[in-house]
Amino acid sequence: MDSLETLIEEFRTGDYARFPLFYEETHRKVYYISYGLLSSEDDAKDVMQETYVRFISSLERFEKGSNPYAYLATIARNLSYDHLKRNGRDTPYEEGLVETSTLDRHDGMDEVERLLAPLNKDEREIVILHVLDELKFREIAEITRKKLSTVLVTYHRAIKKMKEKESTR
Repeated sequence: MDSLETLIEEFRTGDYARFPLFYEETHRKVYYISYGLLSSEDDAKDVMQETYVRFISSLERFEKGSNPYAYLATIARNLSYDHLKRNGRDTPYEEGLVETSTLDRHDGMDEVERLLAPLNKDEREIVILHVLDELKFREIAEITRKKLSTVLVTYHRAIKKMKEKESTR
């Protein structure tokens, strides 16, 4: 498969014929960012669609050589927070996690939810960006506007918390 950068260059010329390839390569990561913040499958899907619309409409701002996942993650994160604000929720965890039986299960979603359940908002976001989206800690620091040291400490605390929860199971 061609690199994402090649596909993006095609999009810049107005050729979207291979957009389904781009979507297939990136949609899970975008979904998990949104879902991790919103805890709602329907809301995450809505934000995911809007993320791709915004991505296409802002291609001129995407710098060659940049990580497309990081760019998409930033858009998805910002749109997720906008969604929370519009719906009067400051934090996605006020109501707890969505009841798993109400969701259509795919790609190990139950397991992901179970593992992320003990984490707070910041921990979830950083773990999702690093583990599921495979972003580097520097990229995560840039996306979240946190110091690199804060991102690293938060990540390691989250992993420790997840391991402790697993050992008590």
